Amino acid sequence: ALDQGLALRRGPAALIRKMNLLLFVHGDVAQANTLLESVPQPYRLKPEAAYFAFAAAYWRRSATDCLAALRPVTDEVFHGVYLPTETVGIPRGFLLGQSHALANNRAAAEKSWRDALAVMDRLGTQQPNDSGWIYWQAYLHALLGARPEAERCLGLFQQLQGQSEPTLFTLPILMLLDRQEEVLAFIERTERNARGGSPPSPVPGGIVPLFLSRAWLEATLPHRLRLDPAFDSLRGNPRFEAALAGFPAGQAALKVTAKSIAVLAFRQYG
Repeated sequence: ALDQGLALRRGPAALIRKMNLLLFVHGDVAQANTLLESVPQPYRLKPEAAYFAFAAAYWRRSATDCLAALRPVTDEVFHGVYLPTETVGIPRGFLLGQSHALANNRAAAEKSWRDALAVMDRLGTQQPNDSGWIYWQAYLHALLGARPEAERCLGLFQQLQGQSEPTLFTLPILMLLDRQEEVLAFIERTERNARGGSPPSPVPGGIVPLFLSRAWLEATLPHRLRLDPAFDSLRGNPRFEAALAGFPAGQAALKVTAKSIAVLAFRQYG
């Protein structure tokens, strides 16, 4: 499905879409990085392309490549990367901070996170009821160790979303807030559903519903758990390792899910 979509929509934008799916649906960091080499250099200056280049480098634990991907792009917010709402992208300062933290430069990381928080605070006053700004405020406060404010923002975000349970997007925040029991319970429940539960509903239309769907969750969560530094503190935990090993990666059901996601993603991204 990836290659069929790429054949229909050629050019650097389609390469970035395929890179997205290779990373998050297939967990194939090596192939995603190889594909990045095919993207023309001028196109890599676009925020969306820079984000996926960052993501591939971050999951490879290469702080140098993370910073190299972000440095040429000056946008305060990377729009076109729908996490977790359609109206709000990803603050550049958050990504820079993650890169510096990967390099064990805590001072630089905190400066970048504070800069990103200032941007979110400013933009949030313009759209006070948009849950996207509040999500990033929760995440950035958690990274900076401001737990009460992070908890407050996370609760407000969940209230606006109408969702009190963890989601794929709130797991890293819960990890930072030492709420690992909730994270583990969510991972175990998702693994049971993926392994032996009923098949996911048809993948919904629209980018944000796609990212919030059970199909996307079950296809992408195992790779995030395996590769994302956010979950490093759980490595070696017997419950975490058992759940991670139990995901039916590569089995027919997951392949069907990944294929349906690929078809929808190419159709939606255009």
